[in-house]
Amino acid sequence: VLASGSNDKSIRLWSLGTGACTGVLEGHTDNVRGLSLRGDLLFSGSADKSVRWWSVSNKACTATGKEHTGAVFSCKLGPSHAFSGSTDFKVKVWPLHGGPSTAALAHDEGVVSIDVQGDTLAAGCHDSKVWLWSLSSLTCTRKLSGHTAVVWSVRLLGGLLVSGSSDKTVRVWPVERGECVATLTCGGNLNGLAISPRG
Repeated sequence: VLASGSNDKSIRLWSLGTGACTGVLEGHTDNVRGLSLRGDLLFSGSADKSVRWWSVSNKACTATGKEHTGAVFSCKLGPSHAFSGSTDFKVKVWPLHGGPSTAALAHDEGVVSIDVQGDTLAAGCHDSKVWLWSLSSLTCTRKLSGHTAVVWSVRLLGGLLVSGSSDKTVRVWPVERGECVATLTCGGNLNGLAISPRG
C-alpha cells in the first residue's frame, strides 16, 4: 500500500501491484502535509493543525490530536511513539496509537521535516538548521548549521543524516560528528528525500 496526501484535504490509498486507488480517507479540513505508514497504521498531519491516526484496513480514523497551534508539516511513526512537526515551533510526541501528547520539543522556528531512528530524532526547520534530539532524555544534543534556507527534508540511515533545503543543496552528515562531509548541489528546492536501505 502507498498513501498520498493532497491539497484537496484527502488521503488516498493505492495498490502498488495494480496502481489502482483502493480508498479515500477524509476528515482533515485543510491540506494534508505529513504521512507515516507502517502496517495497518497510518499517521497524518495537516495544515488544519491536527494529527490523525487511521486503520488502513478499515479505512477509518481511529484517533485525532488537536494540540498543535500551527500547521503540521511532518509525521513519523517510531517504534513506540508517533511524532509530528509543526510551524508552531514544536515537535509533539504522542502515544503510538493515539491519545494526548506526552512531550513537546521546542525549536526556535517552525519544524517542517522530521525523521526518527533509534534514540535520535532529527528536525529540519525554518531557521535553516537541523536539530538532533535524544528521545530518551528529550534534550537537544546538537544543532547542525550549514544550510542557508529552510530544511524541507531530513532522513536518517545508520550513522548518517541527509538533509535537503530550499538553498538547492543536499548535505550529508555523520550524526556522531555533526559535521557536513558532502554537499550536493541541485537545480531547485529540495522538498523531499529518500535513502535506499543500501545507502
